[in-house]
Amino acid sequence: MKNYVKILIAGGFMLAMLVYAVATSTVTENSASFPAITQNGSSVYDLSDNLKKTYDAVVCKGDNASDDAAKARICSYVCESTDSECADEIQDAIDNTPTGGTIFINTGTYVINTTIEIKDRHWIKGSGTDGTTIQLATSGNKHMILFNHTDNVTFFTLEQLTIDGQRNTNTAGDCIHLSTDTGNHLWDARFQDIFVLNCDGMGIYAEDAHHYVFDHVVVEYCDESAIKLDGDNTAPAMIVNSLVKLNSQRGIDLVNGGYSITNNQFIQNGHAGIATGGDEVKITGNLFSENSYGNSGTYSGIRQWSWGKRTTIIGNTFSGGQHKYGIHLEGYNNTVTGNMITNTVTDYWQDDGTGNVWMANQGDMTNYVEKTCYNGNTTCCIFANATGVQTECVG
Repeated sequence: MKNYVKILIAGGFMLAMLVYAVATSTVTENSASFPAITQNGSSVYDLSDNLKKTYDAVVCKGDNASDDAAKARICSYVCESTDSECADEIQDAIDNTPTGGTIFINTGTYVINTTIEIKDRHWIKGSGTDGTTIQLATSGNKHMILFNHTDNVTFFTLEQLTIDGQRNTNTAGDCIHLSTDTGNHLWDARFQDIFVLNCDGMGIYAEDAHHYVFDHVVVEYCDESAIKLDGDNTAPAMIVNSLVKLNSQRGIDLVNGGYSITNNQFIQNGHAGIATGGDEVKITGNLFSENSYGNSGTYSGIRQWSWGKRTTIIGNTFSGGQHKYGIHLEGYNNTVTGNMITNTVTDYWQDDGTGNVWMANQGDMTNYVEKTCYNGNTTCCIFANATGVQTECVG
């Protein structure tokens, strides 16, 4: 990871993304090896004298440091055990760490009642998702981590911690809210090995999501969409090896385009697993199971809106008996290849768009390959779906 950060700071982010894409390109159709995503890290307080040598700032929870001498030796900022508000110490670390610096948040639960603001090119790291937790206070009712700064920020990393929005005791706020309301942008950001839980709003909202990477991210039990990305296809974002589960609304909500969604699991979300209106989205090697949970037959595994186009949907698996359709397209010039679709409520797939190509999809679709086009779709090609029978392109 330290080498990765050096690449970021050196400005080689695009090269790093290319190397990363090659390294993770082994997913084959319907044979993805989905990651076993569990909480990790140390629940034991790190008392190593090397911490201050390794990181520019170390934030500690006072009840875990054994004595005042240990605190002075190890910690740059201490939230005492008697404090009900730890946002000040974390924010002080962010504000006082130089550009390109590293911040370590030691093991402990840090209750915050004030939003933490991202302001600079920093690498913020916890001791692991089972070790470091940032938790919203009762009736905090606000975004927990916010970018809404007066300057552009590039090369930001957040990793190895849990963010808990305590939705049962709060009525507002996204856990991570990355906004461009000030006209400035957070670019080239990486979120890795984080759990985002119990958000009253969205788990992660990213406006103008340029070159974002979400890797081994878990988003569960949020009252709105788990992740909403609003970027553009000139600087695509990636979501890989992640778990999106039991959120009340959509798993992922994609606005605009260029995203790569690969080798993730979308399980028991209340609405669609993915809803997209984007251009040139790549959805590859994911598992969709029992989305439309609690709303059986209402929402689909993947739902594309009419303004979406040139999306590729390849090698995904749809199952679980809750989806209205496995895949429902309203857009145009999309390619749907090598997907396994079983056990849906209304139909296995639905094409209300134009110019879409369906090829080599498998599942209980014998009766549906005979329908060359659906509901006013003027152009479509359907090849060798389920039965192995090739159907001519029409339109």
